[in-house]
Amino acid sequence: MKTSPLFDGLHLALLASLAFAQPLYDILGKHPQFFLVRQLAVPDLFLFLIVLSVLIPLPFFLAPWIVAFVERVTRSSEARDSGGESRLRRVVFLSLAGLLIVLIVLPLVDKIPNLLGYAKLGLALLLGTGGAILLGRFAILRSFLSYLSPAMLVFPLLFWMTSAAYSIAAAQSGSRAVAPQISATNPVVFVVLDEFPMLSLLDANRDIDRKRFPNFAALADQAHWFRDATTIESITATAVPAIITGRYSKTTGVGVALYSEAPENIFSLLSRQYELRIFEVATRLAPPEQSRQDSELEQSFGDRFTELLDDTALVYVNLILPSGIRVRYPELSAGLMEIFIRADVQQGQMKAAANPLAAIVQNFQGASADALKEMREAGIPDWRLYQYRQFLSAIDDRPRSFYFVHSLFPHIPFRFSHTGNYYSNDVTLAGWDPEQDAWHDEEAPVLLAYRRHLMQVAYTDRLFGRLIARLKAAGIYDDAIIVVTADHGISFRPGRSRRDPDETNHHEIANVPLLIKLPGQKRGRIDDRPVQTIDIVPSVATALGIDMPWAVDGRSLFEDDGQGGFRASDAYTQDEAEAVGGPVVRRIGHAEFTTTFAETGGPALQRQLELFGTGDNGFALRGPHDELVGQPVSGMTVVAETNPECAFRLKDAANYERVRPASGAIPAYITGGLGCILEWKQAAIAVNGVVQATVETFPGYAKQMSVAAMVPEQSFRAGFNSVEVYLIEPTAAGQVQLRQIRRPEASP
Repeated sequence: MKTSPLFDGLHLALLASLAFAQPLYDILGKHPQFFLVRQLAVPDLFLFLIVLSVLIPLPFFLAPWIVAFVERVTRSSEARDSGGESRLRRVVFLSLAGLLIVLIVLPLVDKIPNLLGYAKLGLALLLGTGGAILLGRFAILRSFLSYLSPAMLVFPLLFWMTSAAYSIAAAQSGSRAVAPQISATNPVVFVVLDEFPMLSLLDANRDIDRKRFPNFAALADQAHWFRDATTIESITATAVPAIITGRYSKTTGVGVALYSEAPENIFSLLSRQYELRIFEVATRLAPPEQSRQDSELEQSFGDRFTELLDDTALVYVNLILPSGIRVRYPELSAGLMEIFIRADVQQGQMKAAANPLAAIVQNFQGASADALKEMREAGIPDWRLYQYRQFLSAIDDRPRSFYFVHSLFPHIPFRFSHTGNYYSNDVTLAGWDPEQDAWHDEEAPVLLAYRRHLMQVAYTDRLFGRLIARLKAAGIYDDAIIVVTADHGISFRPGRSRRDPDETNHHEIANVPLLIKLPGQKRGRIDDRPVQTIDIVPSVATALGIDMPWAVDGRSLFEDDGQGGFRASDAYTQDEAEAVGGPVVRRIGHAEFTTTFAETGGPALQRQLELFGTGDNGFALRGPHDELVGQPVSGMTVVAETNPECAFRLKDAANYERVRPASGAIPAYITGGLGCILEWKQAAIAVNGVVQATVETFPGYAKQMSVAAMVPEQSFRAGFNSVEVYLIEPTAAGQVQLRQIRRPEASP
């Protein structure tokens, strides 16, 4: 069939748009956080659309013209088929069309269950080849592409009109809140932590465990500790804006809190006379002309846009490649992982979190290329730590300074131990179903996650200690107002939601730390009134002698309202609370809080104490055969596993070949899979020939068995370390023996 370069180019441009632009518009449009962290302006977004919808399809559109031009210049007329069509142009067209069809069908093929990654790739290549052949043979298919070609313009237009990207890019404009005059000069330090239940801090006396969390306890000794403080929502996107505005958050179609939509917030309240040093993550509520968020606003347009394209390319690669290949080639998403991936499922907005790309795009939190370079040079393994160091470096002795950070500690991924060491770069969490945002029924991996959470809370306490030391070194600690709170908690109960509160896990999710130190305060006070995070803004205003210039839903905790601190909404059921715009999370009233955290120990606190104890015990979690821990394998009865398929595949095995304990990175989190299906069994994990943990195995990927454990950091030595897994089996004599599960590389 004879065609012209115009129609060949048009068809290829359409296929390129379907292969590149449309899938990116679809997934990025659903997850506006990707654009939020890039600090995009409207011109940036417009140029981004030009790149996706014009510059990328353009080479494909020009390819047939270039071939025709070359033929004309070289006067190559003999290479034509019986219909008079250029064979070279036909080959080029069909080859490019086949390649683009492969890219189009790859995400669809990836949805086929029980098919390996390379098999999916092979099937996509087969479909692409077949599609190209059909396209070359049937004119009706080319005609269909011709009629469909206007879609190239529809894709960017729909993205511009329906996604939140434009609203985010245009957030620099909008109404401005009226900032009041402020006579006070006290510095204000405001720390919002993420996914941090108040329960995690408590000891048997309902006090902050000062051996585990000495820095939080020290602040509580000189601050107001509101022990029955609750968040208003279990989702960061609404919980953090409520903290910053003092109002019950009402999410918009954007799904991201923007200054243009909520200009009346604590940043605006202080912006007239205070210098703002603001480090937001999931919001953009700071007045754009005042905020100095990290170094992102100092980037040039070229650097900012180049990084946007780099990030988009990483997203695209992860979107196109089958999941099995993504697992085998983690470097393809290394940039996104290094920046930091928040495994934070937004209920009701995303059900595709099981798709690794969707999780990356939704939960992506960004840092500039300069930041990443600085992280590598300084040996900083996690973007959250880099952000926190930037926050600390912004603190000085200047009066009327407002320091705000939304820190993503102690939120998952769990990577830091209570000793301050970095133990894993894994972003997954054994025992958690991200699609349902719920824990599996097996208890072992859930309790291990609980332990890792508490260890990271202890690391967060270390970081908080650095803040206190910095404030004292700057000479502003005594005069400062210091606020520490969290957006929501987290629950660790098998078979239950991680973040959706019910009658069993309510206080683990709803109750969050809230400590407020007033200027000059030397003695702490525990306040068990039922308060909410929306009360923080009016409380800071009272401490600074400010009359709130606009209405808020919260109320000052330092003013006597004659109501004893109780609000009527405590009596509401959840449905009633939602109907009146009240607290969504507080399903259970203050009386239930008193019962839950009674001095005798309520069920949530009692469970935590029974599992992990108190004090500096390393957050030990009992295993099924603790009597084996510390014993050399050489002194036990060991038999070999006869099933050659039942091999242990150690995750990140290379990390154990070059351990450097002095570096602060010790791979104490050991996890892997067994290449066979077993009945429920118990396992021992040995490091360098000594049993360091005993665990219950649990179902893992593809219904195979998995093991996971935290082992003592002192188990490791510099250089090479051996890690072996043994099944623990009873003997006829009432003893136990170990059945060695060899690793594939160790198999004979």
